[in-house]
Amino acid sequence: QIFRSFFVNILGVDKDAANETACRLDHTMSPGVMARFLQFIKFLSTDIAIEENWEANFARFCETNNVSPRNLASPADYMSSNKHSISGTR
Repeated sequence: QIFRSFFVNILGVDKDAANETACRLDHTMSPGVMARFLQFIKFLSTDIAIEENWEANFARFCETNNVSPRNLASPADYMSSNKHSISGTR
C-alpha cells in the first residue's frame, strides 16, 4: 500500500505498474532499506523537505529520527503511528 501510493501519488507512475512493482518490492526489500524508505516518506511531509538543500536536510532528519528495523513492526504500523500519509497531501 505504501509503495503503491508513493509510486502513484508522488512519482506519477501508472497504477498497474505501481501495483506490480510495489508487490515485488514488498516481498524483497530488506528491513534496513524499508526503514530508510519509510524515513524518506516521513521526511517528505516536513517543511524542511521543500528547502533548497534537501539532501543534507534529509540526512539530518534521519539522524534525529532514527528508525531501527528492529523497532519497525510493519510499514503500515510505522506510518499510522507517526501520523504520516502519502495520499498526495501534506
